[in-house]
Amino acid sequence: MALTFTSWSFDAASYAPGATITLTVKFASADAAAASDVVNAVTAVLTDSTGTATQTSDASGNFPSFTVEAPSNAPEPVTATATDTSGITWTPGEVTFAGTTSPFAGMVIFTAVAA
Repeated sequence: MALTFTSWSFDAASYAPGATITLTVKFASADAAAASDVVNAVTAVLTDSTGTATQTSDASGNFPSFTVEAPSNAPEPVTATATDTSGITWTPGEVTFAGTTSPFAGMVIFTAVAA
């Protein structure tokens, strides 16, 4: 699986002190959220010339159910942080994703105030 940067861009080439800086970071994630196990019941029917018997899974040792792993179509959550050499505090926005299959296209927008 992979988490990779695809691009980033600033909203301006330079900033005056006190100006808001916006940094848009785009990335790709092939990491899907964990799959979940779904419990499934099965019903068995026995028939002979005299009658019929039916039994459905009841999760007991005698009549166990079974599980099937349901794949996830959601990206694994991503946490975004940013630091720089000037000591500016960067505030991340919400990490968003596009698409319902891997690789997912992700984006986060950071903001800061120029020192």
